[in-house]
Amino acid sequence: MANKKKWSGSIGVKLTVVLMILAIVCINFLGIVSFQTASSAIEKQVFNQVSAIGKLKTKQVSSFLQRKYRDVDVLAKSQNVIDSYKKLKQYHDKGKAKPNGPFDTASAEYSGLFNEMDPFFRQFQEAYNFSNLYFICAPSWPCNVLCFERQ
Repeated sequence: MANKKKWSGSIGVKLTVVLMILAIVCINFLGIVSFQTASSAIEKQVFNQVSAIGKLKTKQVSSFLQRKYRDVDVLAKSQNVIDSYKKLKQYHDKGKAKPNGPFDTASAEYSGLFNEMDPFFRQFQEAYNFSNLYFICAPSWPCNVLCFERQ
């Protein structure tokens, strides 16, 4: 009976309570929908920004690698590299290279070749900021030039 007395008041009190409950439900519903919409919009914006940064970085890395490829390509086609390759091949063909190993770099002949070739390659290294230059040769020769960028 106590429960019945609680609701036995005027119709205005009943309407106020019902409308308050309805308003709270509606406000909560709108809050949830707004939160989900805002979350989705922020997520989409973040994804678009990260995608744009990824595309920019891809373009920068690609451009960097293309420049380095052109640098190395110019070096590989230069007359100094061609002449150095021929001299190293002659040294190799004379038997100064181990069959499955590196050149004999302790010989006086190799030291002479190195001292002759070094100034050009050292200048290239410094001009293009490479830490190392290597001739990479296949078993059947020909050689490619491989450069490493200073970190």
